[in-house]
Amino acid sequence: VQQLFEEAFTSWLAGPCGVLSFVCSVLLSRGVSTVKEDMDDMSVPLIGRFGHCSQELVNLMLVGEAVSNVFDGTRFLGDDPSTGLLLSGISGDRVGVPHIGFLS
Repeated sequence: VQQLFEEAFTSWLAGPCGVLSFVCSVLLSRGVSTVKEDMDDMSVPLIGRFGHCSQELVNLMLVGEAVSNVFDGTRFLGDDPSTGLLLSGISGDRVGVPHIGFLS
């Protein structure tokens, strides 16, 4: 794997579109349909205004899931869970305890 990475680094990662190639690799590794399922709102782009990463893309690269929030598990937005909006955070059951995360 290390040899493959070193060869790839000199060809497509070090080129003018290296970051884009890396993002495409991460996206295709998870699967486009799975990434869409991870997101709370599928219409939100992964690359936002001014070329910044969305929270979904940051989470995809850090923990392997394109969830829209940084809290653990799921939470309801609103007073009544039956009428509120269900928001998805990072699922410890699926990804385990990440070795990297956010400071808050």
